[in-house]
Amino acid sequence: MKENKKDRPFVFVRCITYNHEPFIEDALKGFAMQKTDFPFLAVVIDDCSTDKTANIIRRYETQYPDKIKGIYLPHNFYQTKEDKRPYFQEYIDKATYWAECEGDDYWTDPLKLQKQVDFLEAHPDYSMCFHAAKIKLEGVDEGVTTGVKCEKLETREYKTNDMFASWIVPTASIVYRIEPVHKFKLVHPEWICRSDISLVLTCAHVGRVWGFKEQMSVYRMQPHSISHDPKIRGKEIFRLPNHFRSLYMNFPELNKDDITWNISSAYYGRMKKQRNPFKFIRDFCLFVYWNPKYAFSKIKQVIGIK
Repeated sequence: MKENKKDRPFVFVRCITYNHEPFIEDALKGFAMQKTDFPFLAVVIDDCSTDKTANIIRRYETQYPDKIKGIYLPHNFYQTKEDKRPYFQEYIDKATYWAECEGDDYWTDPLKLQKQVDFLEAHPDYSMCFHAAKIKLEGVDEGVTTGVKCEKLETREYKTNDMFASWIVPTASIVYRIEPVHKFKLVHPEWICRSDISLVLTCAHVGRVWGFKEQMSVYRMQPHSISHDPKIRGKEIFRLPNHFRSLYMNFPELNKDDITWNISSAYYGRMKKQRNPFKFIRDFCLFVYWNPKYAFSKIKQVIGIK
């Protein structure tokens, strides 16, 4: 039964934003236009933006107090690696479902939340549902590939390996059931550096996952986002081996060839960046250990053996 008390949002929406002045209004409009028969609250966390992002959030917070709540962090938590959860934990405790939307993405269907929650309410064995999204390039050449295959999906159930082998789940499309997902305790959660894939795999581990073919949001690709900034990605390469090892430990249903290829490939990428010869040798050995077949094919390619 859906909660009808106004002070208890049935759906908690998390939106983290930083210096999204050109984009944040689209996200806020997407929240404001939602038509639901249950209460929800979009909690917009501004990570100490240096532009006018916070001012825009305050304007919408004043205009839509029943749908939008702004939280303004005192300093940039992304840089200090601090946990933002204490700032919005009270809203999670009141809600049944959690939805996501980053500050540079946005929702386009006013019935998005209603459709997804209706599905999950009717199917208690499903822990999560998601939908297709349009990809919008901002300041990026048209020929650039995002690596995200989310524009054309089928309406059907998706298994763990469907979502891991090819990333098809745009973050702004996710709605999941809070209780079973948050009860699942990851092994080495500190190793995770791509929380979206960890979340999706957790949902598939504790329940079933459904996807909709309808495009109900926009995934915006812009060069200075956390997902695509080459400087950020360059630093991440040193964390990727443990990231994939954590997925290997936590989700045994993953296709073994796929996950070991990712682990081995991550060690190969890190190996190429190593300047310390001892660390280079260590990463080389791990590169070979995790997927010998892939490793030897890569070695033959590098030394020019057909």
